[in-house]
Amino acid sequence: IVMAWFRLAKVVRLIPETGLLGFMDGLAIIIFMAQLPAFQYCDDKKLFIECTLEERKWLNFQDHTLELCLVLIHVAICMAIMKFWRLVPKVGSVVPASLVGLLVGTLLEHTLFRKAIGTGTRTVEETAPISGSLPEFDWPQVPSGDKTVMTNILSFSV
Repeated sequence: IVMAWFRLAKVVRLIPETGLLGFMDGLAIIIFMAQLPAFQYCDDKKLFIECTLEERKWLNFQDHTLELCLVLIHVAICMAIMKFWRLVPKVGSVVPASLVGLLVGTLLEHTLFRKAIGTGTRTVEETAPISGSLPEFDWPQVPSGDKTVMTNILSFSV
């Protein structure tokens, strides 16, 4: 936001196009790989994150037809929203398609899937525990008596 206030978006022109494409391609691969566990299940442990890769199994139509269909419905609806939302007059250009996809997916999950059908896709709480606190600031422990360490620190900082 601060970059936008100071109108520094024009600095992006200094980044070569190949660098931007490589970064975006890498980001797309990471996001794709992060979505793959949505198509897996593990019955051995309470939390999905506790399962090893060998214990995880892929959803299939023989054993887990309903769960796989629900995940595929989520994927299809979100992809359709991402593709066609911008074609909606007036609202499509103002509200981002990703936000609409997230809201529609959440509404669909908690109204139709969980209430009407009685089952749903795995939640974050079922995947991994959420706990912790804000990080605390801590000063680095630099030996004060060693002159070579301080010389190296100062030479790299200047």
